[in-house]
Amino acid sequence: MVVKTGVSLPEDVYDGLVNLAQQLGYPSLSSVIRDAIELFVGFRRWWLVGGIIAGTLQVLLKPSSKGIMDIPLIEEKFRNILLGSMKLPIGDYLLYLFMVNGDGALVKEFYKELLNVNGVIVVQPSLLPVGSKQNVS
Repeated sequence: MVVKTGVSLPEDVYDGLVNLAQQLGYPSLSSVIRDAIELFVGFRRWWLVGGIIAGTLQVLLKPSSKGIMDIPLIEEKFRNILLGSMKLPIGDYLLYLFMVNGDGALVKEFYKELLNVNGVIVVQPSLLPVGSKQNVS
């Protein structure tokens, strides 16, 4: 079954979508929008499920921000789900990579706390539901 829906887009977003669709060889805008929605659902599915979540959170922030001092405190608070982390200087920014594995509720809380750090530009999750709570090692 196929469900039809309408989407309103700002003109610049629409123009960018048309341009990208043409460059990537999509047969129609509908197929581009369908792919985008499927990716969105796939990338956000971890938020909806219970159980164990594993993957990475990528955090981009300005090194001069006051919030940089909060990162070690947040890491300590969530050490039971944090497998490791890396801090990489990228141009004028710092990129933190946090590897997590644990209860989905705690991963969500960690994600929310990172979003609220002063100076954070983006938090990009790459997380997957990997099992029930009984499977935690």
